[in-house]
Amino acid sequence: SLLGALTLAQQRFTGEGQGEGEDACRFITASFSEAGRPVDDALCAFSKSLQRDLVHVRCGHVSFCDPIEPAAAASILYAEAIAEQEPYAFVSYCDSRRWVSHCVEASVNPKAGDALLQASDVVLVTGGGRGITAQLILALAASVKPFLILVGSTDLDSESSHADEVRDTLKRLADLGCKTDYVQCDLSRPDTVREMMQSIAKRHPPVTGVIHGAGLLADSNIAEKRASDFADVVGVKSGSARLIEAALDLSALRFWVSMSSIAAFLGNAGQTDYAAASQDLVVQAYRLKALGVA
Repeated sequence: SLLGALTLAQQRFTGEGQGEGEDACRFITASFSEAGRPVDDALCAFSKSLQRDLVHVRCGHVSFCDPIEPAAAASILYAEAIAEQEPYAFVSYCDSRRWVSHCVEASVNPKAGDALLQASDVVLVTGGGRGITAQLILALAASVKPFLILVGSTDLDSESSHADEVRDTLKRLADLGCKTDYVQCDLSRPDTVREMMQSIAKRHPPVTGVIHGAGLLADSNIAEKRASDFADVVGVKSGSARLIEAALDLSALRFWVSMSSIAAFLGNAGQTDYAAASQDLVVQAYRLKALGVA
C-alpha cells in the first residue's frame, strides 16, 4: 500500500535509519495486474517523487501487466535493482517485453470535445467553486449550459476569501444561464462522500458527467511527511474519485474528466502523496474508458 511504502521509506532512509553515502541504496516498488498494457500505478508515481526527495537513493518501480510466476518476478526485480543504466528504472513488463514510458509532443484539437457536453447533462464537479476547475466550467457554461452540481469544502455562509470566490463563481454561472447546486463536503472522509452521493441521488436526476478537480496539498520532504497528511491528500484527490465512481450509475455516465498532474509522470519533490494520487486518477481513467465512458 502507499502508506506502507511511506512508512518503509521513512524507516529506512530518514532519521537514524538514513542511508546517505551508501551508493548501493535501492528502493524498488512493484505492482501486479492483468491489465495487458503498461500503465504505471500510484506506487510508480510515489517512487518517482521519492527519488527527488532522496537524491542519494536509487528509486524505481516495476509494473507487471501480465500474469507471472513469483520466481520470474523476483528475478526481474533483482535485475532492475542492480542495473546501472540511467535513468532510474521505472518500467513495465508487458507481452514479455520491457517498456519505458517517455514524454512525446502531441497535438490537441480544441474542437474535439465540443459535442461531448450537452445542455441536458447533469455534471458533478468537485473543486468546481474555485481555481482552475471553476475557470473550466465557466468557459463551458458560456457555450453549453448543463446542470452543474458543484462540490467543495467551503462553507458558503462563512466570511472568507474562499467563500467569496465560490459565491462569485455561482453568480457568474447564474448570469450565464446555468443552473447549479452547491454541496459542501469534506472529500477526505469516506463517510461524508458516501452521504453526499446518497443525497445527490435522491435530489437530482442521474449524473451523466463528472469533472473531478478536487485536490489538496501538504508538500513536505519524505522525512517530515506525516501519515495523516499523506492520507488526506490521497483521500481528497483519488480516494474520493473512487467513492464517487462506486456510487454512480455507470450506465448513465457518458464522460469523466479528472485533473491529474505532471507530477504523476515526472515526480516532484515533497509530493509523494499528490503524485501518487494523480497517477491513480490516470489508472481510473483507463478503467472507465474500458467500460465505455468517454
